Amino acid sequence: MSDAETSADALPLEALLQKCEDHATSPELAAPEALLRSLQSGVSAALVRLPPEGGLTMQRLHTVFQSFFSDTPDVEKAKCAEHTRQPNVGPASILVGWRRPSVAKELVRLFAAAPPSAVLPDQPWLVASKSLFARAAQRELHAVLSACLQVVLQALSGDDVSPEMVASLLGGSTGEGLVSNCALDIFFYPNDDVHASGVPNCTEHVDRGFLSAVVVSPVPGLELWDGERGEFRAVNDIWPHALPWRDVVVFVNDELERMAADSRWSARSRLPGLVACTHAVRKAAAPRLSISYELRPGFGAALPSDWLAGELAQANRPSAQVAHGGERNGKRGRDVL
Repeated sequence: MSDAETSADALPLEALLQKCEDHATSPELAAPEALLRSLQSGVSAALVRLPPEGGLTMQRLHTVFQSFFSDTPDVEKAKCAEHTRQPNVGPASILVGWRRPSVAKELVRLFAAAPPSAVLPDQPWLVASKSLFARAAQRELHAVLSACLQVVLQALSGDDVSPEMVASLLGGSTGEGLVSNCALDIFFYPNDDVHASGVPNCTEHVDRGFLSAVVVSPVPGLELWDGERGEFRAVNDIWPHALPWRDVVVFVNDELERMAADSRWSARSRLPGLVACTHAVRKAAAPRLSISYELRPGFGAALPSDWLAGELAQANRPSAQVAHGGERNGKRGRDVL
C-alpha cells in the first residue's frame, strides 16, 4: 500500500456502521474497501473516526483518569483494585483495576460483561465520573471493533455476516451465564526521566484477541511496525491528520491472524496474509495517557457451522496465551501481551 493510501482520512464510524446495517441487502456494502486495504497494509491497522460526541466521551475519560493517575497517592490507588474470577482466562483469580507493572507504566483494567450489551460491570471503587465515562467509552469502542470485525469476517468467509454472528464469537456459556474477555485498559506513562529513564514504556508486541482499538492521544508515543518499510512509525507519520480523542487506531490482533490463516478460509477469503499489528510505546516529552479496548473471543465461543466445515479451534479457546517471541511464518518476532 502506498503512503497516500495509508495516510488517507479516517474512515467515519457512522459510514462503517451504516454499511454493516445494510449487510442483508448487499454483501459489498458490509465490507468497506478502505478498511480492508488499511488492515492489509504494512502496519496492519486502520484509522476510524468517532462522531463528535464519541470524541468528547474519550476526552472526558482522559481528563478524569489523568487526574487519577497524577494526583492520587499510590496507597489510595491500591484500593482501586480487586481480585476476581474471570472464567475466560482460567481458574485462577485475576486482578481488576489499578496496577503498576513497572516504574514506567500504570494502568486500570476493566472487563466488559457479556455481549450483546457488553457493559462494564459495577466495581465498588469505580465511582461517579470515572464509572460514567468508562462505560460510555467502552460502548463506543465495542461498537467500533464489532463493526470492523463484521467487515473482516465477511471478507474472510465470502458470505453475509450478521451482528448476531459476530456477537456469538464474543461470549460463551460457562455454566455461570455468558462471560466476556473484552478488556478496557487505561494506561498512564509518566515519562519520568529521573525514575524510569532506562525502563521502556512498552516493548514491541501484538495484542491477544481479534482486534484492538487505541484512541489517538494528544501526546505521542504509540508506534506501529511497518512490514513494508521495515521500521517502526509513529501514528502521526502514518496518518498526519489524525485527531486526538476523535480518531481510533484499529489493530489486527494475534487471534484474528491465526484464524485468518486457517486453510479452510482460503477458497473464499478476500484477505490473504492478514498479519497482527506489532506495536510499542516510546518515551515522550510529557506524561501520556492511552485508552484502549481489546475485542477477544468469549470462552466456549465457536464459529457458526455454516462458515466453516466444523469448529475452528482457534476461535474456541480462551484468549489467555503464553507470551512467545522469535520468528514465526517469516514475520517479525514479537510477544503476545
